[in-house]
Amino acid sequence: MVSLYHSEQAAPCPDLFNLAAYVLNAGDKIPEKTALEIIDPGGSVETWTFQALTQAIRGTATGLLSLGLKPQDRILIRLGNTIDFPIPL
Repeated sequence: MVSLYHSEQAAPCPDLFNLAAYVLNAGDKIPEKTALEIIDPGGSVETWTFQALTQAIRGTATGLLSLGLKPQDRILIRLGNTIDFPIPL
């Protein structure tokens, strides 16, 4: 097993962080770069590019708007530990 150790202190997380906005911004700059990998216990890997995540985020947002939700509305999403958690497809 290979281990990496970094003694440098990581920068603190921002007080406010919008993951969807971060992905959408990155998706415009580096659409083909890998944004997310899901590795199951058997070693199977599902890879998502920034472009694919951007499309899924925008599609989900469009669906929520079509249901009558407005920006800044709060919703509860209760799903398992899959890509469906950040992006309810």
